[in-house]
Amino acid sequence: FGVALCFFGGVYPAAIAAAEAFRMYGWDNTRQHLMMLWEEHQRLRGENHRDNSIDEDGNGIADVDEVNGRELFTRKMKLFLVHADPARMNAAVGGLWHATLGVIGVLKIQFARTVTLGAAIGDVTSKTMGRAATPVLAHLL
Repeated sequence: FGVALCFFGGVYPAAIAAAEAFRMYGWDNTRQHLMMLWEEHQRLRGENHRDNSIDEDGNGIADVDEVNGRELFTRKMKLFLVHADPARMNAAVGGLWHATLGVIGVLKIQFARTVTLGAAIGDVTSKTMGRAATPVLAHLL
């Protein structure tokens, strides 16, 4: 992980803040949501495989091979809507979105703090440097 962060250059602190925010949300929750999506994927994949082998007209060619793209899309969308568990899908996607928003929020706060600190340092040093450097620069120019 450390070696990968070395290649981020100027965004090294932001990468650490993002990783820390993700860790604070909890890998266990994220892992649980990903597992829910994986289980739904596996179940829907099985249903899709069964749908691909259906030959309702009995001509020896699977029905999915005989329809055009629009009809195939409609058929597969109906398959998804009938067999997917909306509560599990909503919980899993919502949990992943919650983790994403947590990371985005931390990064925005980190950026705001950095900009504020930079502006404050600039204000303080500009007055001091202005008094010290103005005569020297005027003499040189």
